[in-house]
Amino acid sequence: MPNRRITIILNSNQSKRITVLIPLPGGPDEPYNARDHILAQARNKFRIKELNIVYHWGGEVVYDGDILPEKIDEVLVSKGEAYIGPPAKHTRTDGKVGEVRVLASQSFVHEDVSDLAEVHL
Repeated sequence: MPNRRITIILNSNQSKRITVLIPLPGGPDEPYNARDHILAQARNKFRIKELNIVYHWGGEVVYDGDILPEKIDEVLVSKGEAYIGPPAKHTRTDGKVGEVRVLASQSFVHEDVSDLAEVHL
């Protein structure tokens, strides 16, 4: 069975990282769960049995049955704490990369603001 190299990073202490080989899916009918392989290796190497969440860079959670894209070579593992790291690059409808920052939990903006050319909602 072919393998793939993945770097696993501890979410709470990102200086702790390991590189492991996880198996690739053998066929369309063969059950495959990359998340389980990543968590098993991380629990063994980091000696933390409570690890239960896998994140991509940007904070996207890897769920059961998800197949990791080929471009992903680093994942973060967590004991349940929120993702710690840079936000994902969001693309706008015109294809340009935009940056999203949450400045407050509540904002009072007039509805006419969306008519401005510089504002993209």
